[in-house]
Order: sequence, then C-alpha cells, then structure tokens
Amino acid sequence: MCAGTKHHLMPVLREPSVTIEDVRIRSFSLSRLGLDVVIRVVNPNFFGVTVEELPFRITCRTGEGETEIAAGTVNHVRIGRSSDTTVKVPVATDNAGFIRAIAAFLTQGAIPVTVTGVATIDCFVTSWCFPIIHTLTVTPEMVADLAAGK
Repeated sequence: MCAGTKHHLMPVLREPSVTIEDVRIRSFSLSRLGLDVVIRVVNPNFFGVTVEELPFRITCRTGEGETEIAAGTVNHVRIGRSSDTTVKVPVATDNAGFIRAIAAFLTQGAIPVTVTGVATIDCFVTSWCFPIIHTLTVTPEMVADLAAGK
C-alpha cells in the first residue's frame, strides 16, 4: 500500500504516469464476458521504476446501481528508464455480476463499464500512488462487431 509520495527527497524525480489506454472485449457469450484491460505506464526518469501493484475492479451500471463484474491486478512490472510500457491484462467476468450486466444491457440497450484502481509505483528512494479510472459504453454494435470477428 502506498503511504504517500516523498517528493522532497530528490527534486530531479519526475512522476510517472499511469493510464488505462483501452478496455477491449475479447470474447462474449451468454455466460461470460472476456475483457482485455490495456494499461500504459510512462516513466520519464533516467532510472527504472516498478509498478509494485495495480489492483482494479470493473463495474457496470445496472438497475441496482454499480455492479462489480470482474477484477484484476498487475504486480511487479518493471518500466525501463525514459520509456513507456503497455501491459494487457486479460480478465473474465464473474457469473452473478455478469448476469445482472446482461439484464441491464438487454433492457437499456447499452451499458457503461468502468475500470477503477490505484497504481503503486516504486523506485529506490520514493513511491507514488495514482488513482486510475476509465469508462466505456458497451453498445449492441460492439457486441455485433465482436460476433462478426471485427
């Protein structure tokens, strides 16, 4: 867990950035949704850093409010100096949450899916914590494109 940033230790440090580049539907059936969460970490420093942990949850808006449909994590990913790295994390939905999501999808025609988490990045003298959030709307067209192999 990240206790906070210690910026005063070394003013030459620059904060890395963490973003969710994309959430892609990998597979779809009536019992399961496979997603790829694509996370980009940019390290502007002259030394490497490590993404120690980045737990995240995937939720969707249903008639009952926010429903968690899946969760994932990234652990111990090394990012080289002055570089960026993209990590693709495959996740699959849990059945109970996914059934509620399917019901919402069928009644609403589209559902917003949100990925939230906190990245903890460490280097030899400091650490940073970054909240991340990304929302996409899953539409019938996206599901049809997936079924057609697009």
